[in-house]
Amino acid sequence: NDEEFAIRELSVTLIAQLATRNPGATLPPLRTLLGRLLKGLSLSEDSLQREQYAGLLVHVLSASPKMVRPYVADILSVITPRLRDSDSRVVGYALDALSQVARWAHTEQLLPRITILIPLIMETIQDQSSSAKRVAAFKSLSLLLRCTGIEFSPFEKYPNLLPLLLTTIKTETIKEVRMKAIRLLGVLGAVAPARFQAIQLRKTKKLERSRQTWFDPTTAGYDSTTTAIAPPPAGESDSLSKTMVEGHALSSEEQVTFSAVQALLKVLKDPSLSSHHNQCISAFMLMFKGIGVRMVPYLPHILPQLFLQLEREPQFRDFLVQQLVLLVGVMRGYIREFVEQFIVVVYTYWVPSLHVSLLALIENIALALRDEFRAHLPQVIPYVLSVFQLSPITSTPTIKHGLQLLESLGVLVEEHFHLFIQPITRILDRPVAPSGETNTNLRSSKSIPRTKASSDTPRMQVSPQLTLQVLKVLKIFATKIDLSPFVSQILHPLARLLRTYGTTSGYEEITSSVLNLLTVISTRLGPSSYGPWVSLFKTALSKQRLTHSRYAVVERALTTSLNTSGVVGVHASFLKSIETGDQEPEIVSAPPPSIENPPEKLGVNENRLRNAWDTSARLTREDWSEWMRGFSVALLRESPSPALRSCHSVADYYPIVRELFNASFVACWEELSPDYRDSLIFSLEAAFTAPEITA
Repeated sequence: NDEEFAIRELSVTLIAQLATRNPGATLPPLRTLLGRLLKGLSLSEDSLQREQYAGLLVHVLSASPKMVRPYVADILSVITPRLRDSDSRVVGYALDALSQVARWAHTEQLLPRITILIPLIMETIQDQSSSAKRVAAFKSLSLLLRCTGIEFSPFEKYPNLLPLLLTTIKTETIKEVRMKAIRLLGVLGAVAPARFQAIQLRKTKKLERSRQTWFDPTTAGYDSTTTAIAPPPAGESDSLSKTMVEGHALSSEEQVTFSAVQALLKVLKDPSLSSHHNQCISAFMLMFKGIGVRMVPYLPHILPQLFLQLEREPQFRDFLVQQLVLLVGVMRGYIREFVEQFIVVVYTYWVPSLHVSLLALIENIALALRDEFRAHLPQVIPYVLSVFQLSPITSTPTIKHGLQLLESLGVLVEEHFHLFIQPITRILDRPVAPSGETNTNLRSSKSIPRTKASSDTPRMQVSPQLTLQVLKVLKIFATKIDLSPFVSQILHPLARLLRTYGTTSGYEEITSSVLNLLTVISTRLGPSSYGPWVSLFKTALSKQRLTHSRYAVVERALTTSLNTSGVVGVHASFLKSIETGDQEPEIVSAPPPSIENPPEKLGVNENRLRNAWDTSARLTREDWSEWMRGFSVALLRESPSPALRSCHSVADYYPIVRELFNASFVACWEELSPDYRDSLIFSLEAAFTAPEITA
């Protein structure tokens, strides 16, 4: 776990060499490392990290057959996609790892995968971009065929294999590649010329048949009358009505909610009314907030329509994703059956302009489901990891939201934390811009200290707030999970920060945060794990003439070789302050409220309604039309039903106001006092008898 890859590689190589001599001490940590490497190789989006994971994997697999045989299926499932990786070095390491698997695995473990692996290896052999990759491909194919016993004829199964080998032997200029091709040909053995000609003839005839039938409607089963997208089944527009009325009678409030949802969905499904779609979605969100879990029965009808809007209206995707974030925050655990659809939204629309909103969506889903979300983490981790690969100059808000997501995930991300430690600590090696600097894209200057790791990239500066947030995240995880495997990758950047910004004016908050984090880590690790680091930080603090009372207590305890319990005993009050005061409280989603709780009615402003139904100064037919419109809108605006009042945001589209007039009138009538009811009756009688209307 050293921060230098060369040191990690040498240590893994040495442990792998000792595996045959002392398997009891070496195989358990190698198995743990194997699991991390496979997870990192499959999930990481950074090419350098993938290359390091693949390189270490080769050394681990070379240790012993006990390291390979129990995990052949898992190893091959990770290696196979990397044979088409965009980085040629990753492909080369993947082929070397495949050679190690072929060397140790049983034949029956390899045979189910061999028909997938051989075509991929042949593609690599034909790739002229890297000779090292081609050498590794010849070597792995030779081992794979030799270790499986060649239970079938490769030349018949893959007619292009022999011509490929012969062409390589005749035309290849690189000696090592040509020798590997000759060796592979020796493994495959000879083939009679007549048999080879028959194989090539069958290949030619098969190719001709495929060309003849490719566009033949009779053989392809093509029907010119069919369309690419089948029309929706008949009666789909009434599915909401059928679903809601089956099984039980609706109460008056449920009928009002049903009418409002049905009216909004009707507008949302009409492409010609796209100018009102955003108002409809806002109305739905107000409805979810006002009614809460009583909206659960409508989720299967509303959510698919929202997902469809994401596809239809790309210009409003950020707004739509933000509305989904609000919906998840309100409905919480009731969205569990739609989690897969939400994850599809994440990877379908993962573009830089939507990163912040999609990270907020993942965070809300994680807070809603907590431990249930653990099973879905592998699906979203590659996208969260990609956030930390972005330039801190242009993507500071995105990185901050990524760090916030890690805080919310908490212990859920423990088994994947090794994937995040290197990208996070890499931010600490960026030079920090002075406090108050608004533009972080600055050239290096004497006034801006630079750490050793970032001295070659003077322009890559980060804001002090981003550095402080990284330190805060590390402090939170130091109190929740065991960071001892990553101590080297964390403490070296902290030492560089102290040496660089220790007494520099304007960086006092960073120095204080580093020392607080150092105190937490040293207290948690104890003398056995932190002892070797005491002298390093003692030297750094003395050179900078820095003192920290809390860290001084821990340092004295460590230097006098107190055990871990002694350190905790000396620092019990400090640990308590860490866990309760200094640390952000862990966000735990409350259990969802009961669906049986009825929504609270809203207050009705009777004076506003009376002003709306006032019939004075209504002389023409146009005046009465305007009166009817204003009265209908006022009924929606003042309705005591949260569902109806939410629809007020769509009042610009009058047909929906007219459709909900009856429901809103009844809802308001029940809340009016007797005097106001008499006034309303008088106005309605005046409207019904007006000659301008009856004419």
